[in-house]
Amino acid sequence: MTSADRHVADTAIDCHATDDGVLRTAVFHLMTMPFTLRLRHADEPTLREAAASCRDLLSHVDRTFSPFRDDSLTSRANRGDWRGLLDDPDFHEVYARAALAADVTHGHFRAMRDGRYDPVGLVKGWAIERAFTRFLRPLLAAGRAEAAALGGGGDMQLGVASGSGFVWGVGIEDPHDAGMLAGTVRLADGAVATSGTSKRGEHIDRTDDDLVQATVVGTHLTDADMWATTAIAAGRERFGTLVAGESDPLFSALLIDRNGAKHVVAPHPAAAPVA
Repeated sequence: MTSADRHVADTAIDCHATDDGVLRTAVFHLMTMPFTLRLRHADEPTLREAAASCRDLLSHVDRTFSPFRDDSLTSRANRGDWRGLLDDPDFHEVYARAALAADVTHGHFRAMRDGRYDPVGLVKGWAIERAFTRFLRPLLAAGRAEAAALGGGGDMQLGVASGSGFVWGVGIEDPHDAGMLAGTVRLADGAVATSGTSKRGEHIDRTDDDLVQATVVGTHLTDADMWATTAIAAGRERFGTLVAGESDPLFSALLIDRNGAKHVVAPHPAAAPVA
């Protein structure tokens, strides 16, 4: 066992359940943030096994992509060693996705800044979606859980078993009042991503600073995360133009400006409601 493996194994997973045992929750910390896994109608061993698998995958992603680790493929690339594009399929996939994101957002989302590669704005959502697909979707298909949700840092992928009428309710924090909700997303299967300045300050390169928070709903968390970041970078008007042709039928966005006004963007009639 390597030192990195021992560190992952030592990362505690805290589990608890509602009094009736219907909803079970596991929390673990990675990438300086808590990640939360929720399973409905699942037993505790299933929860712990799924949480450990998700934690291990996310830890591997952190070791591979973190620009704050000298031994990561990202740090090596920034020192001129881009062999990871040939040697590591995940590194290659994220690089390709980041390049595509820069293209479809007309440069408002970009992983290359001042000659340095930093895919963190995309990779967290990508990793959560991958963990969900690999470890949680099979639980739903096998009847070991009725519903599953995995989230961290404002990003969440959700799903329910076939035939279930359960719908997740995801609260959207008000950036002007952390004790209040700006809205709620009701979604059975899909993704919710939130980006903004209330938690991390001005960490996104912007061409317009009229928005303080953007929440995007869609089918895939990787895409929703990218569009939420793009909204903050581009501003309300430009963002609306960029997503006018968005093909995801679930796509919708709740934008909150500096004055606290809320703006809903929903290109399709069947878009997931945000209220």
